[in-house]
Amino acid sequence: MAVILITVAFIAGGLSVFISMILLQHISKRRSNEPPSSEELLQTQRLRKSKELNLFSNDNDFIVSRFIESSNQVTTLESRNENHQGTITLVGAGPGSVDLLTVAAVNAIKTADVIVADRLVSENVLRLANGEVIISRKTYGNAEGGQEDIYQSCLKALSRGLHVVRLKGGDPFVFGRGGEEVLWFRHHGFEAKIIPGISSCIAAPVLSRIPLTTRGVADRFLVCTAYGKQDTEPQHPKFDSSCTFVFLMGARCIEKLVKKLTSECNFPNSVSACIIQQASLPAQREFFSSLIDLPQIARVHAIQPPATIIIGHVINCLVQR
Repeated sequence: MAVILITVAFIAGGLSVFISMILLQHISKRRSNEPPSSEELLQTQRLRKSKELNLFSNDNDFIVSRFIESSNQVTTLESRNENHQGTITLVGAGPGSVDLLTVAAVNAIKTADVIVADRLVSENVLRLANGEVIISRKTYGNAEGGQEDIYQSCLKALSRGLHVVRLKGGDPFVFGRGGEEVLWFRHHGFEAKIIPGISSCIAAPVLSRIPLTTRGVADRFLVCTAYGKQDTEPQHPKFDSSCTFVFLMGARCIEKLVKKLTSECNFPNSVSACIIQQASLPAQREFFSSLIDLPQIARVHAIQPPATIIIGHVINCLVQR
C-alpha cells in the first residue's frame, strides 16, 4: 500500500513538472524585445507558487487544492481591475476589542484591498488588515468635510475595481450614518453589503456590570445621541423611572447634556449615572455618580471619546461600590 501511495504521489509530481516545463517553454518563445503580457506574468507567478506544493502527499485532492489556492493568491490588483467591478462592504468594528468582532467582520477586514476606517476604530482591529488602510480625518466640528473625504477615498478605490471595506465603530446602523452611506454608494452605482457589529450601547454597560433591563427595575432602555446632525442639539427624551437611558457621543458635550436633561426633561439630579470610556479595551474606565455630578467627574478624569453615558436606577443592581 505504501508503494502505491508513493507511486501516485510521484505521478502527480511528474505531471506538475511536465506542465510547468511546457508553460515555461511557451513563454520563452516570445521575442526578446517584446515585453511580457500580464497573462504571462501571472502564469510565471503561479509556477513559482506551485513549488510550495507537497508533491509527496498521499492525497491528490490536497495537491490540487493547494495548487488552486496558490494560484489565486497571486491575482494582482491590476488583473482584478480588468475583470471585476469594485465592491463595498460596511463593516461594524464593535466597541474596540478584537475578541468582540464577528467572524464575518474578521474575514472582510483580512480580505479587503482597501479599508477606509473611522478615526476611533482601535489599532488592534486595524492590524488585522492585509490591504491598504485609510484613516478618516472626520473629527468633532468637521463631520461633513471628513465624511466627504471618506466617500471620495472609497469611490477612488471602487473605480479601480477593488474590494473596499468601510470600517465603522460599533454597528454601522446605530448612529453610524450607515443608512446615509448605503444611499450614497447606491447613487454612485454600488450596492453595499452590510456586516453588523456589537454597538457600544450594548457592550459598554455589559462590560461594566450594568444590566440594561432588570425585572422590577427597568423594563426597557432607550439609546440616544448626545448631539444631532451638523452638531445641532437633538430633542432629548423625558425621564422615565422604568427606563434605562444610554447616550452615545456625549463625552465632549456632557455638561450641556446634563444641564438640558435636569432642567428641561425632568431628570432628577440624584438619579444614578455612569460614564464608560474605551469599553472593551485594556484602558477601559468607568465612573459612577449622580447625574448632576457627572460633568465634574468627566473633567477631573479627563474623559475623552469614545465614551458611553448610562442613566437610570438599574445601574445599582449589580455594581458594588
